[in-house]
Amino acid sequence: MRPMTDRPDPLRSPALLVALLMALGLPAGGAAGASPSPAPPPFPPAETDFPAPRILLSDDMEAEGPWPDLANEAYRMGRVDGALRIELLRPSQAAWGWVNLDGMRSILRGSMTVRLDGEQAAAGLLCGTSAAAANGSFLGGGFATDGTWFVGRVTGSGMMVIARGPLARPPADGSAELGLACGQAQGGGDRIRLAIDGATVAELLLAGIGPFDRLGIYAARGIPEGGARFDDARILGGDLIVARPPGPAPDPTAVGTPAPPTPVPTPTPAPSPNAAEIELWAHLPSDFAASCERIATDATEDVLAGALCRPAGSLGIAEYYLYRDVAAMTAAFEASVPDGLKKGRCGTGPARGAYTLGGKPAGRMACYVNPGSAGGVIVAWTTEPLRILGYGVREDGDFGALQAWWVEESGPF
Repeated sequence: MRPMTDRPDPLRSPALLVALLMALGLPAGGAAGASPSPAPPPFPPAETDFPAPRILLSDDMEAEGPWPDLANEAYRMGRVDGALRIELLRPSQAAWGWVNLDGMRSILRGSMTVRLDGEQAAAGLLCGTSAAAANGSFLGGGFATDGTWFVGRVTGSGMMVIARGPLARPPADGSAELGLACGQAQGGGDRIRLAIDGATVAELLLAGIGPFDRLGIYAARGIPEGGARFDDARILGGDLIVARPPGPAPDPTAVGTPAPPTPVPTPTPAPSPNAAEIELWAHLPSDFAASCERIATDATEDVLAGALCRPAGSLGIAEYYLYRDVAAMTAAFEASVPDGLKKGRCGTGPARGAYTLGGKPAGRMACYVNPGSAGGVIVAWTTEPLRILGYGVREDGDFGALQAWWVEESGPF
């Protein structure tokens, strides 16, 4: 396993920040920072109500880009025949992922060509935030093979539908141009507009999570095999506060917590922690262990368990991995750390060295500039008595603050 060395944003251990939050409720991968094209196509029909002049991302999926290439026993995600495909391998499975964008925006607009695969499938787009959100981290909507549209909120276990309705013209071949516009509204809440093939099908005022810095994709399947393909991504951002939706006052159940929410589809329950995960969690810092989620690991590899912590105390994100033995952990550390680092402390710049606990050798540590496009600085360290490899990332590039976090908060304990 190659941890966080070359990722623009440290959401998954190999590389980048788009992450798939599967039905297990676990982030597992991601990316950000594709080079925008000079001009996006028109985004129907939100130009006036959701002004977003800044191009944040344009990706035709033909070449390597910000989306991950992942596979495990529950899903596969990667580029197939010029499109990004999410293939769900289990019945009643849902998966969603996101790309981190450049800064927080009060308005976010995304459009993609989406094709449903399978007889019982659903797919959509999501607006999200990396900030803690009492009302969930994503809002969005899409369409399904039964000829309906839906708008909902992503929770830790799946998509909870707030509104649903029939499509006047269901896509004959399961393919549609999907557009989502999200904006922080005057007086509070987020205004959401869902468009399918250029026609607005839903517009709601929901409990607010904005501002936004993530655009997500969502796919779900029923019993038959299924998933979705996504192509021609265009993402725009703006900084104005939008007007509240026209017409009568919004339904308070849509602004607040939906009652009762409807799963689309019901996700597979998260499994009970195994012995390795119990061992790992016993050593996570108690101040932020409750914010940590398990990272799916391959039983054939040397990693026994993984944890993703967001936030990690004063740091936005950290990861911890329990290894079979010290040799495998040390090899993973050396593979992730850049060559040529000077020996020393991290307080003033890139460096590497050994450290002690209680006067006894405890492991290795290194800090370095994140080579990914999102920048920031990374600290990596091993804790040999526990066989745990840790990573933390600070996006503002402050080596002194990163060193302080590692000394005072990072653990493991």
